[in-house]
Amino acid sequence: MKRLIRRSALALALTMAAGGVQAQSTTGSIVGSVGEGAGKTVLVENNSGFSREVPVDERGRYAAGNLPLGTYRVTVKQDGATLETRENISLTVGANTDVSFAAGTGAGA
Repeated sequence: MKRLIRRSALALALTMAAGGVQAQSTTGSIVGSVGEGAGKTVLVENNSGFSREVPVDERGRYAAGNLPLGTYRVTVKQDGATLETRENISLTVGANTDVSFAAGTGAGA
C-alpha cells in the first residue's frame, strides 16, 4: 500500500512540474517609434521565415507582440516601399525589445 501511495505522489508531482514548464514564456515583443506614422507599417521577419506586418499608429508607435524567439529584421514601409531596415535584432523572453527609427524616417518626413 505504501508503494502505491508513493508512486501516486510521484506521478502527481511530475504532472504538476510538467505543467509549470509548459507555462513558461517562449516569446518576446518588438516595439518602437518611426516618427510620423501616417500610412506606415512595420514588417518584422525572423531568420526561420516567420513574418508579421503591423500598422504604425498616429503617434508613430508600433508593437508586434507574441513573436517566437529568434533573430529579426525590422523594416519600416510606406505604400509598399522600404524606408529603413534594422538587422540582427534579438528578442528577450517575455520582454519588449525597442527598435525605434529616426523621427525623419521616410517620405513623410
